[in-house]
Amino acid sequence: MITLFQVSKRGGCRARQHLQSSGLLIFIVFLTVIFAPIRVQAQNADSLCIHFLSRKENVHLRLLKGFSINGVLPLTICDISPGEKWGILIDGVGLENRKGYLLLDDRGNPRIEGERLGAILKNAVLPGWGAVSTSRKVSGWTDFSLIVFSLGYFLKENKEYDDLYESYDSLKDLYESSLSYEERLTLGKDLNTAALELNVQNTHRKRILLLTAVMYGYQFLDPLFFNRPPGYRSEAGGSILEIEAASSGKAKAFFHSLVCPGRGQFYQGKKTRGFLYAGLNAAAGFFALDRLNAFDEKAMYYDMYVDEYNSAVTAEDRSFYRGKAEEAWSDLEDAKKDRDFSYILLASLWSLNLIDTFFETDKIDNSSDLGLELGPSGAALVLSF
Repeated sequence: MITLFQVSKRGGCRARQHLQSSGLLIFIVFLTVIFAPIRVQAQNADSLCIHFLSRKENVHLRLLKGFSINGVLPLTICDISPGEKWGILIDGVGLENRKGYLLLDDRGNPRIEGERLGAILKNAVLPGWGAVSTSRKVSGWTDFSLIVFSLGYFLKENKEYDDLYESYDSLKDLYESSLSYEERLTLGKDLNTAALELNVQNTHRKRILLLTAVMYGYQFLDPLFFNRPPGYRSEAGGSILEIEAASSGKAKAFFHSLVCPGRGQFYQGKKTRGFLYAGLNAAAGFFALDRLNAFDEKAMYYDMYVDEYNSAVTAEDRSFYRGKAEEAWSDLEDAKKDRDFSYILLASLWSLNLIDTFFETDKIDNSSDLGLELGPSGAALVLSF
């Protein structure tokens, strides 16, 4: 009896201990289920306040992430969570436009990275795309329009070359199949004229192809000059970010406009004048190229008639080709005047474009009096005055 009672008693104790352990485990699981979402929400709600400042005055800052937060430095922006990526744009009157990305690691340490490589790759796919994607829309669309026009010009010149080549092949077949001496003599002169025209037209299409290639190649260099990210220094554990804004110097603007008309104006923020100078210089450049091509054609005909005059046997032929040569010379003189005028026009517009870079920028401070401020209590539209 005693032994059975003792066994039963020990078994009851073990049962109670097992129930107590199971209850404790259930209680721990219950607390974990209840408080885990709260802990996750608290972690997700962690945010930072970053104080942006600069040693230069009137520096305008814009943060982009589906919406825009902007203001003039110094500026404090809160509710920036670790792991987020913001577009950052720095500009201002007399300052270079700088754009990049503001990134915060898991510990909240900020850094600013550039996007020059991305802009280069985009320009390689579609000229001007890199500039448009980096808030230089006027510059990007200008580049795109000029290259499209240049390609159209090349296709036109190439079509004329193909037509001349087809005509040359037809004359060559007729010449090789002709039997009489008189017919071969006539076809030989026509074939020689077609060959000269074909060579001149080939030069025309090579010129415009080279110009198009140079314009396209510039797309790989443009982001290196204009897509530099903002410089910065991080202080106080990342809570203070000092932006190093750069002044838009006139010497840099002069160099940019020297390489590509209108680019210096875009660099200085003079978008309207930049677009105007880029368009006028492009029109003058294509006009000069067209006048140069016309001069080459007139020079070809003059040289051809001079050769015919020198090789003429009869007095009648010499008189005929002399008249043709004199007529061609008159046309050549007119073409030369047109060509020289186009050169002067292009040089004048290019020089005016360079002179304009020494004038003060007409860029308007695009900092908005109406901004969005975020804080622990929520978001608010703020009007500064």
